[in-house]
Amino acid sequence: MKALLIKDLYVVNKQLRLYLLILVVFITFNRDFGSIFLPVWCSMLPYTSIAYDEQSKWDTLAGMMPYSIRDLVLSKYIFGWICVAAMTVVMVIVQWALALAGFSGGPDFLMILVGLCTSASVMAVSLPGIFRFGVERGRMFMFLFIFLICGAAGTASYFVEEVPAAISAVKFLLPVVPLVLTAVSVPLSMKFYARRRR
Repeated sequence: MKALLIKDLYVVNKQLRLYLLILVVFITFNRDFGSIFLPVWCSMLPYTSIAYDEQSKWDTLAGMMPYSIRDLVLSKYIFGWICVAAMTVVMVIVQWALALAGFSGGPDFLMILVGLCTSASVMAVSLPGIFRFGVERGRMFMFLFIFLICGAAGTASYFVEEVPAAISAVKFLLPVVPLVLTAVSVPLSMKFYARRRR
């Protein structure tokens, strides 16, 4: 599993540098939007990795290695979670640094929670479609799901701002949604991936 994660990290290494540059721009000019957009953007890195795997016929090579279908599928989820978590940590550090320098406010942890849960939900909903149809055909489903989930996150944040009493309910429900979706998504992705390899 560790080797698979390192492989994916090397594959998207150049994109990660671009993400760090864009992070500073978004956090400086629009903290709340960046808190949601940047983790969601990072949640799409597994799709880039899968696209490179398809181009290089990695599935054929992986079939000759001691990796189970569980390892190959779960590594994409874990890779996405690591990228989102790393981006969130860096984002919080940058927000604190900018706040100390007087350029912007400090981190808004509720918006950061929304960003984390949204990105995890995006992966959970769209990765089965990617494993079932491939990156090219699954891309439409991916963008549709991202639009729907981001819209739901935006609606939730609106209610949080307009109805203060909803804050506690949102804080409770937000982590539950991606956990439930992921519990369904991972075995479904394994099933689809096994079917494609036959």
